[in-house]
Amino acid sequence: MPNLFQKYKKCLNLKPIIHVIGTNGKGSTGRWLSLMLARSGAKVGHFTSPHVLEYNERFWKNGSNVSYEELDKCHFRLLEILGEDSEKLSYFEYSVFLSALVFEDCDFVVLEAGLGGEYDATNVFSKRLSLVTPIGFDHEEFLGSSLKEIATTKLNSINTNTIISPQNDEIILKTALKIAQKKGVKLKLVTDDLDLKDLDAYMEKYQYPSFFKNNLLSAFAGAKELGVGVDWEDLPPLDLVGRCQKISSNITIDVGHNPLSAKEVVKNFKEKSVVLIYNSYQDKNIENILSILEPIISSVKIFPLQKSHRELGEDTIIKNLEKMGINWDYFDNKMDKNHQYLVFGSFYVVGEFLKSLNEK
Repeated sequence: MPNLFQKYKKCLNLKPIIHVIGTNGKGSTGRWLSLMLARSGAKVGHFTSPHVLEYNERFWKNGSNVSYEELDKCHFRLLEILGEDSEKLSYFEYSVFLSALVFEDCDFVVLEAGLGGEYDATNVFSKRLSLVTPIGFDHEEFLGSSLKEIATTKLNSINTNTIISPQNDEIILKTALKIAQKKGVKLKLVTDDLDLKDLDAYMEKYQYPSFFKNNLLSAFAGAKELGVGVDWEDLPPLDLVGRCQKISSNITIDVGHNPLSAKEVVKNFKEKSVVLIYNSYQDKNIENILSILEPIISSVKIFPLQKSHRELGEDTIIKNLEKMGINWDYFDNKMDKNHQYLVFGSFYVVGEFLKSLNEK
């Protein structure tokens, strides 16, 4: 990707980006920042991944997902630019290149990194600001087996003013400070001691879980750094699918898929009991995730998934549930209105669950 970017960067007229890196909360932090910037009257583009139902969810501009008609136009332009080199790009890399054309008319461009940072396709663009969301264990096979390794891989992408949200381990902040000092980058820490009664009122208005507060604070800090004020009464609700989203009185869907997200979900449900609708890829830490979720689980419904390019962890899930003494069965599209349900495990699980509801 870097070599191809250097080859074609003269054909890409993208303003310096706001780069969002981290493990959890990248999508909501980036979208809230985009909403804040858009409310100021600026043209704003936001690239996020992966999508839940439709590919165009990855490309948001000025308040809505970009139409397939506009994506097609940019797609054909990009093919003309890249020629045979388009075949050298991965699905994600091509999408990042495509975003450069989709957002070329924007005043602000918010790009969410994929699973990394330093070697991520989004890291090829010039930056005006970096936002760092909570960093935790995920994708260890690519990023490293320790928090320090994972944090280093992600944080090596920073090269301009950077805002970092509160972290769950001091090694992450130490790593961030070390890298910032080495690169001469100004690093700001988001704190929750700001007098933001309007933010709390916004949270209450939309009944958001408490862990969303840090994402909102990070977005607010980003807007402030960019010289944009925020009118909380005018700020629209989050318009991303599957971020601890209550889709009915007794069904919550969440695209979380790692221990850090599991911990936040447990905090949200506190002492409530849920039927967990779950499945996972084999490369996730299934045992750890289930042990974290155990206090709120009454039973588990394993959501059947079609085999994909990644190995599913169904056998591992069953093995751990039986070891933990948790009742389980396969999801059969039947739900009791008297029970609370949590759909969790991945973007894929949430997307397929929503499709199954639409087919009923």
